[in-house]
Amino acid sequence: MNDNELKESIKKEEGCRLTAYADSRGNLTIGFGHLLKFGSAIPQEAADAIFETDFKRAIEDYEKLDLDLDLGRRAVVVDMLFNMGLERVRKFSMMIKYLHDKNWIQAAYQLMDSEYAKQVPERAKRNRDRLLRGY
Repeated sequence: MNDNELKESIKKEEGCRLTAYADSRGNLTIGFGHLLKFGSAIPQEAADAIFETDFKRAIEDYEKLDLDLDLGRRAVVVDMLFNMGLERVRKFSMMIKYLHDKNWIQAAYQLMDSEYAKQVPERAKRNRDRLLRGY
């Protein structure tokens, strides 16, 4: 059995699950039997691939918000979508309304008057400044 055949055999034996699950011994596992535990690591290539998938989703979610923003302000929304996901960003309804209206001051105020700004204050300040400056 060559390595390619061996890979396919192992994949068949393990099965692939894209959501985390408990294996037969109760260990948190994902993918083709990849054990997850605190302190475990993934290769940089895997981290990059996951990032690219998440970034693509954030871009697609931006389109769902039907905003017409310059690149700087678009970057703020995409950053928030990457960080929080579409469901949570949609809760910024007043900020989104002000972005539609091109009212940058009120949009920035709404951004800073949030749990998000308390949880990641420096990131929120950078995004506030991008909203106000447009870059």
